[in-house]
Amino acid sequence: MERELIETEPEDWTTLPGDPRLDFMNVPESKTTKNRVHLDWSVADRQAEVHRLLGLGATRLWDVQEKVGDDDMEWTTLADPEGNEFCVIHSDRPSALRLATVVIDSDDPHRVGRFWETALERELVQVEPQRDYWLPGDPPLTFVKVPEAKTTKNRVHLDWYAPDREAEVQRLIALGATRLWDVENEDFEWTTLADLEGNEFCVVQAEDA
Repeated sequence: MERELIETEPEDWTTLPGDPRLDFMNVPESKTTKNRVHLDWSVADRQAEVHRLLGLGATRLWDVQEKVGDDDMEWTTLADPEGNEFCVIHSDRPSALRLATVVIDSDDPHRVGRFWETALERELVQVEPQRDYWLPGDPPLTFVKVPEAKTTKNRVHLDWYAPDREAEVQRLIALGATRLWDVENEDFEWTTLADLEGNEFCVVQAEDA
């Protein structure tokens, strides 16, 4: 991705600035199951990008060519050096590697999608009834039906900024979110919540509020 990693706390926390910003945090739990949240990246030359990523240490898991809604899609699922899955999707638009969507595995993708539709004040798009829903925006979100239930804390989650953290937390709880815990230190204030299927996410107090 040709960005420069910032080692805020080298043992515990590093940041990759850009769009999207990615934070990598040390946790005591090891990876035991397929991630329920993952990133899809799009690029004009999928095979070339896959080979580049394999050279950097990624592992190729599988390739898919199928129709999703009205579109013919091609993608390759890979894993990073710790086994975290991500996808590289063919894009007809010439570009370097860029975020296509954040994918959230779901038992009921329509129900979870409707929660985020209301929370983010966007309009949910049905791709395949009861199986695949898309929420355009920044970042775009995709909710897909999977057979596996959520069993562990997600290794990947979204952080959202809010000008009034507590007011936003109360609004999301009223929509059905569950408050898990709060953290306040000299640098950040955030609340970790869970959506309707237990997927963790954080609301962070915006610095310029």
